[in-house]
Amino acid sequence: MAEMQTKLEQKPYLLTAGVIAAFSCIYLVNAFVCDDAFITFRTADNFANGFGLRYNIIERVQTFTNPLWLFLHVIPYKIFRDPAVPHDAELFYYLTLTVSYIFSGMTCLLVTKLVPQAALPTILAVLVLLSSKGFTDYTSSGLENPLTFFLIAIFFVTYLSGIRMADGVRTCKLTRICLIASLLVVNRIDAVLLICAPLTAICLSELWGRGFSAVRAMSVGFLPAILWFGFSIIYYGFPFPNTYYAKLGLELEPQLIFSKSLAYLFTLFRSEPYTFLILLWGVVAALSLKNFRLIGVSLVLYFVYLMKMGGDFMGGRFLGAPFLVSAIVLLSQAYANMNETIGRDIILTLSLISYNLIFPSSVLKAYDLPPGNNDKNIYYPASTPLHIHPVRHFPFTVFGVVEGRKECLNMESKESGVAIGGGGLHAFCQGPKMTLVDPLSLSDPLISRLPVPKDLDPLFVPAHFKKPIPKGLLKSYEEHRNSIEDRELRRYYQKIINVTQGPIFTWQRAKDIAYLNLVRPKYGRDYIAD
Repeated sequence: MAEMQTKLEQKPYLLTAGVIAAFSCIYLVNAFVCDDAFITFRTADNFANGFGLRYNIIERVQTFTNPLWLFLHVIPYKIFRDPAVPHDAELFYYLTLTVSYIFSGMTCLLVTKLVPQAALPTILAVLVLLSSKGFTDYTSSGLENPLTFFLIAIFFVTYLSGIRMADGVRTCKLTRICLIASLLVVNRIDAVLLICAPLTAICLSELWGRGFSAVRAMSVGFLPAILWFGFSIIYYGFPFPNTYYAKLGLELEPQLIFSKSLAYLFTLFRSEPYTFLILLWGVVAALSLKNFRLIGVSLVLYFVYLMKMGGDFMGGRFLGAPFLVSAIVLLSQAYANMNETIGRDIILTLSLISYNLIFPSSVLKAYDLPPGNNDKNIYYPASTPLHIHPVRHFPFTVFGVVEGRKECLNMESKESGVAIGGGGLHAFCQGPKMTLVDPLSLSDPLISRLPVPKDLDPLFVPAHFKKPIPKGLLKSYEEHRNSIEDRELRRYYQKIINVTQGPIFTWQRAKDIAYLNLVRPKYGRDYIAD
């Protein structure tokens, strides 16, 4: 054992190859693409075809929460797509699996840099990460999680190396760490909660020590986020994506949200005890250790935010990133003193291997899916690369009526139209000429700002609230004029039309942007609905 470890230390590329091989196997078994990914891809497709960053080309609405992830797909999509196939869902499928593999693989490699570069610690680090379905499931999925994982890993490797070198944060290069944080915000704005406390401490420390030169360095680092928010306010009229208004700030009873949050945590504990344990252990360990306390504060803030949302219907989607942070804390602390750890590492390694072999819904058994992980339960059988048929290349065989690439292309609307609907792949296949009005309000700028109905089903899915469509809204889209029947709502909707459909650079639009962002609407729950 010692001889093999010595050989691996002398040839570090063998360790790297081993990490890549282990990750590749787990990735291939667990990879899938969910329907929500095609909400982003519909916008990316419209942008690539010259319609702008829009879900419905009739209006400027930011339906995606992951701008950086979107642009990482748009560029290769424009390069590799077939000019004869203007809306190619199959290409997005392969692109997102490839991009996800690259960033998730690099995340695993980065985390192994936090432990001694020897065989056993490296194996243990990889096992700690890949034993969590909350993490492994979302190393793919088509959502922005792989890039979020990568940026979080870079941030904490940089941050913790600064602590090790100088027992503080002053040695962290300010521009670099602010740039990483800025890119994380542009990729997924709420992920910044996981780094907010260390980032604030770094910035305040540098401001105190360096003054104006620190301000200059921070300005350069935060430039991507500054540019994106500036563009978003000018182009869309709002700083945040439309899903923010659809999911947060709703007038729901706190006890109802709290009950959903508890149910979310209970489902996690029942289906993924390992992930739950690492999350809890990581928070407690971080808060109890001086050099990690700020990371613990960030984890607590993130969980408060998650509980305010009532959890999520996708199981581990919002738990993969905090799990990664907790794993980084535990691995960094485990090797902080550099004492003899071989016995402990062997026990932990064998325990994790046994867990994955025995537990019914481990990462080795992707076909045995735990309850609560709705997207993977539904879409894994249809979209896993393991099930691609050699003749029917397009893998989405159970996505509603979309049975293959040809069926998707045939669904494209040849004439402009309006329909009630939303979602991902089905909307993507209908093409840019079809305007979709989403009752879940994820893509509609008016419905997203309406209160939830009084008779909301107590079994509602967290963060997805079906609302009545205001009477006249469909007609408004069809006739390209404000036909809302409710008087107060019509006045409010006119401002939304000015902002999302009118010319960008007008004084009236600027006033309406200010009003919509700063003034609470006056209408109530009793608006006239179809």
